[in-house]
Amino acid sequence: MVFGVSIDWTLLYTNRRPKRVSLPTYRFKEKSIWFEKAQLRHIALKGASHTKNQGAYGVLHPLVHENISDFFAQQFRSRFSGEELCLTDHVIAGQSILPAVAYLEMALFSAMKASNREQSELAGMCFNNVVWVSAIQFDKAPLDVSTPLIPEGDNKVYFEISSQAHNYPHCRGKISWHDAKSELIDIKEKEQQSHMQLSQQQCYAMFTAMGVHYGPAHQAIHTLRVGTDYVLAHAKLPPVVATEAQQYTLHPSILDAAFQAILGFSVDHGALENAQTQVQGSAIVPFSLDALTVHAQCAEEVWILIQRQPSSAQSQLEKFNISITNVKGEVLVSLTGFNARPISGNGNSQLSSGKTLYFQPSKVRAEIQDESSNRN
Repeated sequence: MVFGVSIDWTLLYTNRRPKRVSLPTYRFKEKSIWFEKAQLRHIALKGASHTKNQGAYGVLHPLVHENISDFFAQQFRSRFSGEELCLTDHVIAGQSILPAVAYLEMALFSAMKASNREQSELAGMCFNNVVWVSAIQFDKAPLDVSTPLIPEGDNKVYFEISSQAHNYPHCRGKISWHDAKSELIDIKEKEQQSHMQLSQQQCYAMFTAMGVHYGPAHQAIHTLRVGTDYVLAHAKLPPVVATEAQQYTLHPSILDAAFQAILGFSVDHGALENAQTQVQGSAIVPFSLDALTVHAQCAEEVWILIQRQPSSAQSQLEKFNISITNVKGEVLVSLTGFNARPISGNGNSQLSSGKTLYFQPSKVRAEIQDESSNRN
């Protein structure tokens, strides 16, 4: 009986009934434990979210669905139907592409799961020597993506992201754990020192003109400010994906906004006199990353500071350092040595070839706001 209600337990069985077993003779601890209504609601919402996003219960994570490890390898698998927002809202040259930033979250979650680490042990988790070899494009359902892990000594793991359609990894790198101290960035100072601002509408209109179509789930940038030697973006997790925020450490919408914000370095500052700007060059896709350090889970509202990394005169690679902070300026995620490739070419065959990718746009013009004239 529960709360004085008699239950006919025989209704649970058909032809075969279970056998009785003997209970221990010692006294049970006289303490009742019941779920609170808030807890039950959280469990129900979590289950509903999984059903909506993945079409099935029991997935480990929105981007990592099952553990298929065996005696020979530690490996996780994801199966995408093509209806996921990370695919429908991330279209380049007319092709649905799994965002490169999603690979990092997939690898991070898999490594945390395989090493039995809790969310509280995130601080100091580092990616090193990450290379995005080629894009994962959605051709037909289902799209199977695997994340194999190979231990490399104490606190180090090598990872790959691969799909069933190719015999080479789309992304590879290493994960390790170290002691790391977070920094504090004066966001107000950076805001005041900027001299140009672009709105959300202006930013994504430029991307559209370059053949990169971001749907609502990947339009996290609200404002983009440009300074003398930096770009500062204010980003918020789009409402369409906000309900699943706690399931991620590096939410693809936020991390993709950090890479999108590099657009600010392509703005023509000389066009300010006519209150216009133009984007020079082409859109970019991630190519390599020297290091990424996680200090804490990404917040739903963040500031993103991007600066060019100093380089030698001989080096022709342009790299960027990126800091993602909360509203107080506390660094949550730091990236160093991020390098991207321009999107070039005009054939869809290059989307997964492992070579420089897909197309070359023309220059783009858009109205902007000159902040220097409005500042007291």
